Amino acid sequence: MSKFLISVLLGCVAAWGQEIEPPTSSELGWERAMLEGNKLRAQARFADAERSFRSAVRTSEEFGVLDPRRASSFNALAMIVEARGRYDEAESLLRKAIAIWEQNPGPDRLRLAVGLNNMANLLRARGQYPEAERLGLQALKIQQTALGQEDPTAADTLYDLAAIQSALGRYAEAESTFRRTLAIQRKTVGADHPSVARTLSELGYVYFVLGRYTEAEPIYRRALAIRPERAWAKRCRCGPYLE
Repeated sequence: MSKFLISVLLGCVAAWGQEIEPPTSSELGWERAMLEGNKLRAQARFADAERSFRSAVRTSEEFGVLDPRRASSFNALAMIVEARGRYDEAESLLRKAIAIWEQNPGPDRLRLAVGLNNMANLLRARGQYPEAERLGLQALKIQQTALGQEDPTAADTLYDLAAIQSALGRYAEAESTFRRTLAIQRKTVGADHPSVARTLSELGYVYFVLGRYTEAEPIYRRALAIRPERAWAKRCRCGPYLE
């Protein structure tokens, strides 16, 4: 038997001899609060979801100031208070989450990317485009390094960056980024996915603003064919968000 196999077997024996500690009541309580909050958020019961996530934040205090679960609690609560229009509070919570995730390398780097992208979207909604773009680029770099250039998560971040470029009037860049997004989405989630319709509609808006109407029309028609019930829901100016 090789030395490698012997070392593996000895490691397994040592692991078998160790008792696995059951989760504490605080850990179980935190998990329940997070699960319940996510369930309520999916049902659009935002006030109830906020109460659950605030409970998770309180419980996470017992895990230590740099515990990743505390960051997850802040992030989840931030998404709810942002949905309820409390942007200042959401920004404060997201900055706390990001600060914790920045101290936790490894698997938590992807959670950091989530936090950075959430902050970028919040700042975009507030019109703070340069910082939103900076954070979005940081998130994209983490995602592409960990997941690859063509991961659908990275495509979502690319879409957000393209929307920022469009809002800044950098339409040539936005066109290129939306097209990169479309290429990944079609390959990973399929040409008829709602996210493809959303990206198509934004690309159509770029062409509309640039006066390239003959290019905009077929793109809008394709977006409508994929998701007609939402195609014109978000903007009255020929360039809808499909969300």
